[in-house]
Amino acid sequence: MRFANPTILFALSAVSIPILIHLFNLRKFKRVLFTNVQLLKEVQQQTIKQHRLKHLLVLLSRILFILFLVFAFAKPFIPSSKQSIRQGVNYTSIYIDNSFSMNLQNEDGVLLEQAKNKAKEIISAYQASDKFQIISNDLAAQSQQFLTKEETYKAIDEQKISPNFCALTSVINRQNSLFATVNATNKNCFYLSDFQKNTIDKQLKQVIDTNINYRIVYFNVSPIQNISIDSVWFDAPIHLANQAEKLIIKVSNHSAEAIKDLPINLQLNNQSKALITIDIESNATKIDTIFYTNNSSRIQKGMVAIASEQLPFDDQYYFGYEIAENIPVLLINGNNLSSKYIQSVYQTEAIIKLSVNAFEQINYADFNNFETIILNEPISLSDGLIAMLQQVVADGKSLIIIPSEKTNLPALNKLLNTFQIPNFIALQANEQKMKELNISDKIFAGVFNNFSENMQFPTLKKYFIQQNTALEAILKLNDGTVVLQKNKYKKGSVYLYSFSLDPSFGDFAKHPLMVPLFLRIPQISNYDLQLAYEIGKQNRLNISTISNPISEQNQYLLSIGAQQWIPEWKIINSNTYLLIPAEINQAGWLTLQNKQQNIRAIALNYNRSESNLSYLNSSALSDFGFKTAIIYEASFHNFKNTIAQDNFGLQLWKICVILALVFLASEVLILRFFSRF
Repeated sequence: MRFANPTILFALSAVSIPILIHLFNLRKFKRVLFTNVQLLKEVQQQTIKQHRLKHLLVLLSRILFILFLVFAFAKPFIPSSKQSIRQGVNYTSIYIDNSFSMNLQNEDGVLLEQAKNKAKEIISAYQASDKFQIISNDLAAQSQQFLTKEETYKAIDEQKISPNFCALTSVINRQNSLFATVNATNKNCFYLSDFQKNTIDKQLKQVIDTNINYRIVYFNVSPIQNISIDSVWFDAPIHLANQAEKLIIKVSNHSAEAIKDLPINLQLNNQSKALITIDIESNATKIDTIFYTNNSSRIQKGMVAIASEQLPFDDQYYFGYEIAENIPVLLINGNNLSSKYIQSVYQTEAIIKLSVNAFEQINYADFNNFETIILNEPISLSDGLIAMLQQVVADGKSLIIIPSEKTNLPALNKLLNTFQIPNFIALQANEQKMKELNISDKIFAGVFNNFSENMQFPTLKKYFIQQNTALEAILKLNDGTVVLQKNKYKKGSVYLYSFSLDPSFGDFAKHPLMVPLFLRIPQISNYDLQLAYEIGKQNRLNISTISNPISEQNQYLLSIGAQQWIPEWKIINSNTYLLIPAEINQAGWLTLQNKQQNIRAIALNYNRSESNLSYLNSSALSDFGFKTAIIYEASFHNFKNTIAQDNFGLQLWKICVILALVFLASEVLILRFFSRF
């Protein structure tokens, strides 16, 4: 047994007071003579014995009263066997999991409300001088400070369900950073969560501090059936008014039971467009397709939904896109003859707006206004042009390179090296037919209804050969030589022809295959193809192509429902990026508008990390690094006392107070009633 306030034990010297009083207040009996004392002698002796016993009992009661009263103030306790008891101020951090899964219920109610109540019990088990941190999945700035008891109770009450998902490693890092600001020896961390498997990552063991007392409070949840719509995407990269669309959806069944005839509804601009039903096996993912036709409006707001369940946050998936009105293409021309073939292709497609410049008339400032740039038979390439082309491709543009006999190969290879493309070695005259076409490339998506291997391919008379095999071949000759290849470079793509469109190189320019190759590249080169964004991430939107660019004088608004924000924006490499505010926590369509005119619809969805409701048990938590942690089950009812005992040992001061009162009462009873017995 140990004492929290051992200095109080000096007050035990007060025990001498009742002893001294007892010694000085002993009654002296008077002798009384009787004529006949034979009968009284025995009574006298008996009375003296009773008197002495009474005084001894009173003395003992007074001594024990003082003894236990002093013990009560000295706070005796029996140290916990689980950990050493530390003296001084306790700094305690409490993580309350407020993710979507904590909105589920068990037999004791909603998990989040239980967690908040448990957090209050934890606080009540500590002393008034102790300090506390309340942290949740929001990782809010206000959580980076220690609070008093009263402030902590208020912070707990403010916790609400949040769409943010946070790995446990991030929580511990935030706790460690706050602990580093104080000179604390008594550091405690509590984690109140259902502990889904996806909250644990491999870095957890690296951030755990052995000097911190870790406590795990986990909530048991019965398995439920949860279905999530994980993502959607299109087969075709460009969207036109009244165009037939093929929307691909990914749906997951996170339960042990198979799902039959699950209805999935597609809405477009708040109107129902299509309804399909699918079957999904247990613990499986299903990819299916929805066919529909676009509306005529420019902005398209789409939503795929299933019927709401116990965990409804992942039952809808929002997406947004725009009907293309024009696609700007820049042709930098070095050969008027071959240029005519390119221009004739684009004249058949009204949506493509072609601009033609000679190499001597290049305006670098205009490059960001085009989706695709075509270098047609360059003779030489300056360092400035190479650097500018590298920048626009990195930002998401497409670049088509067509060499010729007059092209300076060292200069062209310098450009190719920039995009990590194998160099050209020499021009080879060897007439061959083209034979192999990579129809799986998205260039040809929707082009061939029934592709035939017996298709008549164009013939090449000469072509450039390279040092190494192409990274992604689109078109090959009979002998396997790649004559059209694609290379991804950051957000954009580079398409490299190994031949010129001049008739001296072959008949490719007059073949029907040229049409889809040149038409489709600009159509699939839109850098802003993202259909949706995830809430809680630092999202940014490239708005360089809008007709009325953002500036200090021309401000834009973001709105969702009744909420509005003036967005932050940045210019990076001549591109304007709009930053989506991190505080937006509502799924739906975020509208970008200027002067009451809607510019874009930005779809926001919740993180799907919590869709898979798989939980960790206590042994698994130990394996991930919490080997020395004390683990509690949330259903345990005597939580406050258990925490107090684990922190401060078995407290005995209440027992001492009770015993002190008992002996005080016994003294009164002895003085009043002893003589009657």
